[in-house]
Amino acid sequence: MDRSESIVELAAAFAKAQATIEAAKKDALNPAFKSNYADLGEVWRVVRAAFAPVGLSVIQMPETGPEGTMTLTTTLLHKSGEWLAGTMRVRLAKDDPQGVGSGLTYARRYALAGLCGVVAEADDDGEAAMGRGAGHAKAQAAPAAAKVAPATVPVRLPKAPKDEITASILKLQDQLVADCGIAKAELVEKTASLRVDITEGRAGKLKDLTGDEADKLEEGLTAWAVAKAAAEAAPAADPEDPFDDDSEYAKAPEEAE
Repeated sequence: MDRSESIVELAAAFAKAQATIEAAKKDALNPAFKSNYADLGEVWRVVRAAFAPVGLSVIQMPETGPEGTMTLTTTLLHKSGEWLAGTMRVRLAKDDPQGVGSGLTYARRYALAGLCGVVAEADDDGEAAMGRGAGHAKAQAAPAAAKVAPATVPVRLPKAPKDEITASILKLQDQLVADCGIAKAELVEKTASLRVDITEGRAGKLKDLTGDEADKLEEGLTAWAVAKAAAEAAPAADPEDPFDDDSEYAKAPEEAE
């Protein structure tokens, strides 16, 4: 992580921004897991709304790396001229324009959310309050299902692709080992901790996660790894540093901007 000589004013503005920043709405569809997630545009929306009023802005600069990789440097700026920056390296699923676009969008979304402290929450566009959400639909469908199936036979809901979920998370761990320099054992331990927290102890293994839970785990794991790598790269004696203390992107394709 790099920074200006002083970040006193930046730190004060950042604290104010984080006190007001809202959660990003998960309004984009992940076709691999058939679940929703917050896309890059939504993350930018909540960042601008909280950061602009206190004089903060963000610049993201991509660069090509060795074959099959790219880097993205995300810089947090304050109107005083103070700044803070970190670089994220990404392995491309495909070394072609489409792969670069997908990898760049993935890196921009996770780096921006990790640096600015953005989390995501489900968004049903007010459907639940209007009695039209997923929960309401399930309640309405229950009587019809009972007419079709005998009362003694449970209705089986479609399951998420468990093997894809486990493979995706394991691949993400390997990617974060390479990109962030974190020990695999630490990532495995953090993954287990997030799995327990996200499912409240329900899922004993990765294969027991739902698609939505897997998305949350990947977002959380990536944000944790980026923040840890940035903190470890910072100068050892820096008490004023506010940062000195989330999936294989191909599974969640987005159109490059």
